[in-house]
Amino acid sequence: LERIIKRINNAPVLDAVSFEVKAGEILGLVGPNGAGKTTLLNIMAGLWLPDSGTVALDRQNLGYVPDLPYLYPKLTGREFLDFVGDVYRLDAKLLAQKTCEVEKALELTFWLDKLMEGYPRGVRQKMTIAAMLLHAPKIFLLDEPLTNLDPKSSKLVKELLQKMARGGAAVVFSTQILDIAEKICDRIVVLDHGRKLAEGSIAELKEIAKSPSNNLEDIFLQLTGGEKYTELLAYLT
Repeated sequence: LERIIKRINNAPVLDAVSFEVKAGEILGLVGPNGAGKTTLLNIMAGLWLPDSGTVALDRQNLGYVPDLPYLYPKLTGREFLDFVGDVYRLDAKLLAQKTCEVEKALELTFWLDKLMEGYPRGVRQKMTIAAMLLHAPKIFLLDEPLTNLDPKSSKLVKELLQKMARGGAAVVFSTQILDIAEKICDRIVVLDHGRKLAEGSIAELKEIAKSPSNNLEDIFLQLTGGEKYTELLAYLT
């Protein structure tokens, strides 16, 4: 990404954001609510156009999980995966193989032949991830992928992302859960009010923030206005 600028209703949402994601790494997007993370992922996925700047990626090899995925309520999970497979022009044998793989990996057997209108939120999230995996993409964009997942499913998805990266995929995901970003990301981009405040490993972010702590939460607060947090805490006390 190179100097991505986006305005919505004449208000700046992204302000000249640039970074590169390499094959085989996991990059985390973190930032307060309204920082521009979802807008940035929508632009990367090709759903929105930036006002200026460039995005260079191979969308034929792209898998995307949005923050509010839509599933067709009157389809079963299996019918939905068949539909997605047809969109990606997978032949019947390969689609059957991939469906079997995601069914087992994400523990969807109980749900796959039921109508999706009855799926709990966590199962809906896993179904979206399953659809993303069908065509074996090399670029993964995920907006809050662990939202609504129970601890077991969350651990499963984290391990899945790490496995994809070890296989050479580039993974970008946004999260508000800093512990997760700290544990599985090779690099982190910190956004605030549409601007990139910092980018790098935990050690590099610590140096940028001039923080005495190795904890991402402490570094994040230092970068995004820890003084305000301290004042608020004192006021509440």
